[in-house]
Amino acid sequence: MKDYVDAAILESIQKSRVLKSKFPRAKDSSLYFDPLISKATVEIDLMIERLADLLYDQDYSQPQNLKEKFGKFKSILSELHVLENIIVAAISRKHDDDEYVNKLVRKVCSEIEYPVQPPVVSCLSQHYYQIFPYYNFMCMPLLEADFLLHLPDLYHELCHPLISVDNPTTEPLRISMGKLNRDIKKYFNQEITRLSLNKFGENNQIQSFYVWRDSWIESWSEEFFCDLFATYTLGPAFVWSNLHMCAKMDWNLFGIPYFQKTSHPPAGARMQAMFHALDLTGFSQEKKVIEKEWNSFIKVLDVTPETEYHIALPDQFLQNAATYSLEGIQVLGCKIASDNPETLVIDTLNSAWHEFWKNPGGFTVEEQKMVKLLKRAV
Repeated sequence: MKDYVDAAILESIQKSRVLKSKFPRAKDSSLYFDPLISKATVEIDLMIERLADLLYDQDYSQPQNLKEKFGKFKSILSELHVLENIIVAAISRKHDDDEYVNKLVRKVCSEIEYPVQPPVVSCLSQHYYQIFPYYNFMCMPLLEADFLLHLPDLYHELCHPLISVDNPTTEPLRISMGKLNRDIKKYFNQEITRLSLNKFGENNQIQSFYVWRDSWIESWSEEFFCDLFATYTLGPAFVWSNLHMCAKMDWNLFGIPYFQKTSHPPAGARMQAMFHALDLTGFSQEKKVIEKEWNSFIKVLDVTPETEYHIALPDQFLQNAATYSLEGIQVLGCKIASDNPETLVIDTLNSAWHEFWKNPGGFTVEEQKMVKLLKRAV
């Protein structure tokens, strides 16, 4: 197998070299994509260097080390997969709408006083809205450039780099999230200790507390903060958009894990946290309207949370998340929607939902008029 893995590494080195040839020529390049091309070029060179080091390191040629060599090779390939199939694919297949969405996101960042560089944006997402903080690269679904009701989700994605990328400028938000995780860890550790002392440690109940605690700390807190960032900087339009997304994609509104951690908290808890945020920023009337439609949606689905749902996701944590995130966002210097008048994109996206509910059946005609105006203005 030594000859095989060496040949496979050589193949990957050659593929990496060819990957650089997929970048557009200077005359066909876009100013918006130039930073991404520079970053991707550096990363490809680093991949080649790491593959070459793995190939020629004599220690890994020993039979007892072959498994580790395979493991390191597999790890490099997973990173190369992102480069090839997401980053370089977006650069080499640049879509006509890419220029518009990059202008749009830059306008959004300007309106909310985003504290770091705007991400590069592509309309070739293989999933829903998605961001790759390491590359500062956001993917949007192909048709989003021509519609409005889901565009609020880009505000959620803008928050991820503020949390996951180590930057002194964005430290206040991470400090705020640390306060939430401190509360969560204390609560669940106390419950785990209590259950252990009461000799419940042998059943599945105690295992669930570990799952909930670790899900919160490793990923749920960040997802809540991103939802809340979007709610605070955009306003009710993001909450409407979340309802819209749930109606299409996520009917498991109150599902919680018991045995394995999950990356996203249940939609019901996310919506409740957003309601708290609307109350904190003067959108209580809008909250009542959204909450009424949300409850109607829940009634249609005929779903209710299990008893354990409120143990895994106490409302106090959702309130704390809303409070702590607002503190962090304000220290960052980002604009809150309720204090941010005369903004093109924020006004357009909130107006879109207002127009939708005025005439749901006829909204598509009005929406196209609004899209044309927005494209012209950015």
